[in-house]
Amino acid sequence: MAFDNFTVNVVSFNETEGVDWTQSRPSVTLTITPNAGYAINVANFSPITPLPTYVDSVTFSQSGTNIECVILYTSPSVMPSNDVLIALCINGSATEIAYSVSGDVLGIQAGCNISNTIPTAYANQGNFNETKAVLYLTVRADTGYYFPVQPTLVLSIGSASNYVISKTNILDGSGNITETNFVVQYTFPNFSVTGNHLTLSACAAEIYVPVTGISSYSMNTSLVGVGGETRTMTVYGSSGSVFTVAMDGVDLVTNITMSSTGSYSFPVVFPAVTTNTTYSILLSGDLVSPFAQTNPFTIQQKVNTEITLSVLFPSGITTQNSVVKSYLPFGEPPVGDAAEVINFAWNITPTSTSLLSLSRQPIIDDWSNLNPVLNGGSDVFPTAAISLQDPATGGTIAVGGNINRYGDTNMETVLDLTNIIVVQPYTELTLCYAVTETALCCGNSISATVFVLEDVANLASVTGDLYTDNTFQTKAADGYYSDDVGITCSTP
Repeated sequence: MAFDNFTVNVVSFNETEGVDWTQSRPSVTLTITPNAGYAINVANFSPITPLPTYVDSVTFSQSGTNIECVILYTSPSVMPSNDVLIALCINGSATEIAYSVSGDVLGIQAGCNISNTIPTAYANQGNFNETKAVLYLTVRADTGYYFPVQPTLVLSIGSASNYVISKTNILDGSGNITETNFVVQYTFPNFSVTGNHLTLSACAAEIYVPVTGISSYSMNTSLVGVGGETRTMTVYGSSGSVFTVAMDGVDLVTNITMSSTGSYSFPVVFPAVTTNTTYSILLSGDLVSPFAQTNPFTIQQKVNTEITLSVLFPSGITTQNSVVKSYLPFGEPPVGDAAEVINFAWNITPTSTSLLSLSRQPIIDDWSNLNPVLNGGSDVFPTAAISLQDPATGGTIAVGGNINRYGDTNMETVLDLTNIIVVQPYTELTLCYAVTETALCCGNSISATVFVLEDVANLASVTGDLYTDNTFQTKAADGYYSDDVGITCSTP
């Protein structure tokens, strides 16, 4: 049964005529239930007297959000021959529940040229199914700025069915959006909500105001090749502005009036040179103030940068000529170009009869002056591999690698082999030899060629062993040797 914002259930049961129903059912319990969005309190409920026939007493008790009404029947209560309707009148009322909603405003960005303070949170209260405005948010651009993209405020966390977000824009005379006002309305469900998030997206940009006068120029200011070239310079500005361009004090164009196109282009000729040259170009006339670009500006024309590769040998090896590579300053030669590829060989030639050995193969650290910060900006990556003859009386150095970039000054890198190649002089001697001393002294010797790992003048100066050849692997035969001219070496 419905009442004002709450309902009460109806209880019915069957009983036999003439029977006292209080024996089996002395009381009955009715449940009072509040409507959605309402609350009931037992303190607000009471029976209206006099109580109806068959009712002895009525009591109310709180049961959670409901109220239980217990009706105690008068005993005895005998069932008549007809149906019995017991209508209980009560006093009672329900009160509306105030629900709440709260949340945060996210996405507020610094440096977006917004002049007003943006709220970071919102909260409000309302009854079930009531719609209220929970947030008024204004986003306003700084003076001289506008929103090139429509500001938006969207629900990022929460139930979209409870929210309605509307907006109105304020425009300047040119139709630019300078302010947006948001109204967030919320329809309250029958429970409270926290932790909702609204995300604002708004960033203002400066309103472009056309400048009057010569505003800028464009030109390739990279290094000019030693052979010279022709480049194009373009000047930009408003119609009717007058300008002159001079290079090293000589006018390239004089008193040019800018057309309605807003730009003027002309060639600039750089001649071939044999030495490094710097050009200064000045733009003058109706220039805007301040003028944003460098004026005057310079362009450099440089002869090729040389990279020299040299080798430093230990004492006893013939000096080799350096190899020179060249390319445009700050240039990066194409892969495979002669200026990019390092590919040549140096000979290893002792200045006297010597045997060579290696302590190790060269590494990149054996090349000097490879740091671009210190060598003028050159990126050089040389390699070297040494091959000795067999026997090791000479050899070659295969030099490879590449040059990725040339700096703006000549540089030299030296491969230091002074601690890598070991030079051991040796001497070849032609002597008389016999197995016994008697045979040697009696003119029965033979001629023998031997080698010693020393630089000596004669046999008397030898301090080490004698060997059969310059590989120094096999010692000469045992016996007696002499380089005395008085002893005749016979033919075997």
